[in-house]
Amino acid sequence: GSARTSATAPGGFLQAHAVLVSHGHFLDGGPVSAHAFASLAASPLPPPRSALLVGTNHRGVGAAVAVSRRSWLTPLGLALPDTELIDSIAQFGYLVDESGHDLEHSIENQLPFLQHLHPSIQIAPIGISSLSTMDEAERLARVLAEVVQGREVLLLATTDYAHAGGEYPEQPPAGVPLASFVRGQDEAFVVAIASGEPEQLLAAAHARGPFAPGMCGFWPTLVLMRAAQLLGLSQVTQHRYAVSIEAVPNDGATGFASFSFERPRS
Repeated sequence: GSARTSATAPGGFLQAHAVLVSHGHFLDGGPVSAHAFASLAASPLPPPRSALLVGTNHRGVGAAVAVSRRSWLTPLGLALPDTELIDSIAQFGYLVDESGHDLEHSIENQLPFLQHLHPSIQIAPIGISSLSTMDEAERLARVLAEVVQGREVLLLATTDYAHAGGEYPEQPPAGVPLASFVRGQDEAFVVAIASGEPEQLLAAAHARGPFAPGMCGFWPTLVLMRAAQLLGLSQVTQHRYAVSIEAVPNDGATGFASFSFERPRS
């Protein structure tokens, strides 16, 4: 309708409709992610009709970049595929491969938030297991920036940050509290993402040494940041950062954060 058209930013992309959230459990990661979704709910713009979700394929099953074309069921009902948006991605050679999405939680955990925000929202999920080169990341970012142009689409990517303590390989030095250690390990990543500069994220990942890249959604994050850059979404807001054990005590801990990307307000 005319209200949607008038709320559309130059180039047809809705402002404030790119977010980076975590994919941890609802008990610990959920409250952190909720801050980004709350910012969308508070926006004067209409809710997006579709969401293009870029998640992590933790198991590395199937295509390196795997698109899903099926409906996803949550306790809030079916999230239907945006087949037009999915087909526009597939025409660039990205495979529809459901195997990488089976048993995968990184995208699934976002769907109840989206369904609460907009019950009839449609989805276009993309799972990334790995990308071989920066050129592959650049190409995917350019494809995503192109396919969302002129559409009322939320661009969303998901990542968690340091995993330490418990059974994880990375352990804090003696005498250093686990939550403080995780925060310290994640600080460079949070600063890099808040800068909106993909190069800073690359530098932070390289600095992690044997535990590089230090994120279980490095490629989705890098692709989203570059796509946001191409779309002119240069105003980055960090909504929340927390460590899992600050919500739910455990021997191991993970860092969670939420961000939104929007056009600078005039």
